[in-house]
Amino acid sequence: MSNFLQPLQTVTISTATNSITFSSINQNYTDLVVFLSIRGTYAGTIDYCTSWNNGDRSSVYSDSNFNGTNNTYNVYRDNSTTAYNVMSYPAATSTANTFGSGWMHIPNYASSTKGKTALINYGTPMNSTGYQVGMWAGTYNSTTPITSVTFYAGNANFAINSKFTLYGVLRAGI
Repeated sequence: MSNFLQPLQTVTISTATNSITFSSINQNYTDLVVFLSIRGTYAGTIDYCTSWNNGDRSSVYSDSNFNGTNNTYNVYRDNSTTAYNVMSYPAATSTANTFGSGWMHIPNYASSTKGKTALINYGTPMNSTGYQVGMWAGTYNSTTPITSVTFYAGNANFAINSKFTLYGVLRAGI
């Protein structure tokens, strides 16, 4: 089986903003992948990003997370929430000019018969001695095909030069 990534949309933040939306997503791919490189303006070391689909803010999302910060490990579970948790990222008091990196994979996003799953991996430098890595798995309990995806900054804004790139995936040999 081979995969093909087709760049669909890119947003690079030029003015701090609290959300970005990929809209009118082409329905001709098997999966979606989003690559994120983000930093925030929140007056702390770390902030978090959430995401929702199709403007749907009803309680149809659930997610589980495993993350580690230095020598501490955490497991979280959220049920019936109004968005996925996506990733943590450096905020204003983190080491200057550092960005958190992650990717989110949504298989079968165009299906009208299946709920949707998002798989997320990320790494976030916090300061000169701290780093967080994590994995999320989320569900969007809707059979509606995904035509838009919004990313929202947790406590403040996404900083200038944060970047979000959406790809369509074609899986050959299915």
